[in-house]
Amino acid sequence: MKIYRNPMKIYLILAFFAVLSYSANLRTECSACKPETSKLISAVKAGFPVTFSSVWRSDHDAYRLDEVRVSGEPKANVGAWCSAVLDTNQWIQVSSLEPKYWTGVTTQGRSDPYDCKQWVKKYTVKYTLDGENWYLADDGKVFNGNSDETTKVTNEFCEPIYARTIRICPQEWNEHISMRFEAYFMNDTLWPKWLELDIYN
Repeated sequence: MKIYRNPMKIYLILAFFAVLSYSANLRTECSACKPETSKLISAVKAGFPVTFSSVWRSDHDAYRLDEVRVSGEPKANVGAWCSAVLDTNQWIQVSSLEPKYWTGVTTQGRSDPYDCKQWVKKYTVKYTLDGENWYLADDGKVFNGNSDETTKVTNEFCEPIYARTIRICPQEWNEHISMRFEAYFMNDTLWPKWLELDIYN
């Protein structure tokens, strides 16, 4: 049987989890201490399931960043998810089987040979743990999206969001609701280094 011989290390670990519990119930300003990009997982790129409210046509679902879907029609390659309806009830989302700490999203407009000027200019983000109760990220903040077809725009949340699904809800768009996107969550192994200390020494 092991005996804890270093009460200071135990105290630090308990203090760490106390801070986590406190921050979960207190909204704070955006922190300058962001996770390193290399330690974030790109959910869409990694193949996590993506669903949407509607789609213009079956070949108008190229939702990954920089993706262009080859269409059956000449010169009709489509680089975007394009909604079938133009209203603020449209959405696109990515989900994980287990809850994750999500840190932000990146959006991009539509790319195709017809030079369509289509992109989402503003959007909100919703999230859920159970698929039934939805909440607005950052107290309902309207995020600034894109202003052209190809530039990628990243928005980070003020603090990581614990959820299974992250949903982007377009609020304003140019010509049509068309976008490509990515959502990021923290690697499960992302822990403060001092938690790796041997508490039994």
